[in-house]
Amino acid sequence: PVFSKKPNRKIDTLGKFLHYDKKILRFFGYWDDRDTEYGEIHNLELRYYLADDTIEIKEIFPANSGRSGSSMFLKRIKIPK
Repeated sequence: PVFSKKPNRKIDTLGKFLHYDKKILRFFGYWDDRDTEYGEIHNLELRYYLADDTIEIKEIFPANSGRSGSSMFLKRIKIPK
């Protein structure tokens, strides 16, 4: 007989979605890119959405930097385990 490595169990995705809907973990960090030509320090905001296990990263620009608001660094995607 052939046995599966993973047990065959259902995951309650609707229950998880309803429990964690609109709940986000937010972290701040930076990326030091000064070693490259015209490099600078990039301020980043990482958001982890608990409802569907997705992540997005935005670059936050400082005030009066000549750039507006924020820029999408990594669009909202599901991270493989």
